[in-house]
Amino acid sequence: MAIWREQSIDETTARKLSGEVGVSLPVARLLLKRGYGEAEAARRFLNPQPAHLLDPYLMLDMDKAVERMGRAISKKEKIFVFGDYDVDGVTSITLLCALLDRVGADYRIHQPNRLKEGYGLSRGGVDRALEFGADLLFSLDCGTEAVEPIEYASSRGLDVIVIDHHKQKDELPPAYAVLNPNRNDCPYPFKGLAAAGVVFKFLHAGFSSWKVRLDRERLYQIAALGTVADVAPLVDENRVITKVGLYFLGRNPDPALSGLLRVAGIEPGDLKASHLSFQIAPRLNAAGRMGSPEIGRDLLLSKNPAEIRELAEKLDRLNYRRRTLQAEIYDQSVAMIDSDPAKYLRNVIVVAGEGWNKGIVGIVAAKIQERYYRPTVVIALDGEEGSGSARSIPGFDLFSAISRSSSFLSRFGGHKAAAGLSLDRGRIDDFRNEFDRVAGEMLGEDDLIPKLKIDAELSISEVGLSLIDELESLGPFGMGNARPTFSSLAISISGPPVVMGKKKDHLKIRVGSSGDTRECVGWGMAHRMEELSAEMIDVAYQLKADEWRDRRRVQMVLKDFRSSNFDKTI
Repeated sequence: MAIWREQSIDETTARKLSGEVGVSLPVARLLLKRGYGEAEAARRFLNPQPAHLLDPYLMLDMDKAVERMGRAISKKEKIFVFGDYDVDGVTSITLLCALLDRVGADYRIHQPNRLKEGYGLSRGGVDRALEFGADLLFSLDCGTEAVEPIEYASSRGLDVIVIDHHKQKDELPPAYAVLNPNRNDCPYPFKGLAAAGVVFKFLHAGFSSWKVRLDRERLYQIAALGTVADVAPLVDENRVITKVGLYFLGRNPDPALSGLLRVAGIEPGDLKASHLSFQIAPRLNAAGRMGSPEIGRDLLLSKNPAEIRELAEKLDRLNYRRRTLQAEIYDQSVAMIDSDPAKYLRNVIVVAGEGWNKGIVGIVAAKIQERYYRPTVVIALDGEEGSGSARSIPGFDLFSAISRSSSFLSRFGGHKAAAGLSLDRGRIDDFRNEFDRVAGEMLGEDDLIPKLKIDAELSISEVGLSLIDELESLGPFGMGNARPTFSSLAISISGPPVVMGKKKDHLKIRVGSSGDTRECVGWGMAHRMEELSAEMIDVAYQLKADEWRDRRRVQMVLKDFRSSNFDKTI
């Protein structure tokens, strides 16, 4: 059970905002709680437009990067594109290649094999560019920490442009230009761009200088996918990119994305950001995780309908295989933790296994973090080496904690919420102990208890389809702009609770009284059936419209529930 927290607001201000912006009072309250208390800010949030994007030249080195690209175009130089293997990397490559194809550039692409080459620009990657005879190398969604490889490239007369978004850890590499809003000296106001967003800004900056016209609708669609897939905060510029991208994707989908939507069973007109997160991105990511990143890249770059169909189906099969392996690693990890909690279930969780696919351990770490609510590291062992992925809990700076424990690591990188690391097999126990000690210093008394942010309290009578429809104006929902969570207090359960699903692991109840009831569904909550014995309960939930046989009805998706006698001062 989580600690419920509701932020109080000034009702007078909420009512004023409701009148000024023309929204209902519940939506006005939500806008106020999310920091959009001024009418103009609220209007911009509700109706993001391309005109709201920042000047790309506010980003350090943008002028240099645009000038160098222009020179490469005019002189018909050879260009080598090195990109990461995840969706952010693949979409970054796709965006840049839209330009390269349009100008007829002579270029070659390389993505490292996650299972063999690991993450980031390496000396080997530079050698591939040199073998190609490249004059200019782009390092996409990586490169901010690649000091040695870029020094090597520079010594061989190869210019490098880094387009990245990861935090700067040490000194910057001696690249021709480093486009990264998160480099320490960059004044760019918005720090939340994914790499695809930075490439998008690079193209935005250079259009007029290069005198090139590109398919704007397609660029927004690809950038939106990279932004959502990389769990970038859906606020500010990311909100513009994602909302506009979803609009174009629903109206006139890019053929490659249409192929992915088809194998996922999604109609373009019904598209939401969650479909990109949980249906499209996993299929593209499966290629990189299973050691074949070129499949996703080839799909997004293809214009051939038959090839698109074949590659989309191949990605679908790869994703099924990925899910099977993920379930195996997850089950083994849970068995390990539950069999020896003194060792594994501390301030942090660090588990390691032989033969685990290192392309999948990041997803497993996220699932374990959700189950146990601990910062989690899952390590795949291969010989004497271990390759791990880490996921954080809200409010815990994972990158800082790992940095303080890095004396036992051979390599690491990442940000507050997620990180990757490498270490020798023999140092895992030492790392676990040090990481646990550091986390103990950083965590407060309640930090390891889940927190549930309640956006507003509603009566059952306020829960209706009209409210659900209006809430969609706050979307797209995702990181930094979560779908609203509501509470209804001291309500009755109407009729007996029901367990459902193939594994009987889901819960369904009806709440309310006097003929005014609503359906609540608790996914994965069947194990809490005994807690429904109280006469009155409090429920926390999100709202959705459930559509079945052309009938639309309200559904409350449970996030938590408790007896109304629960001590709310805890």
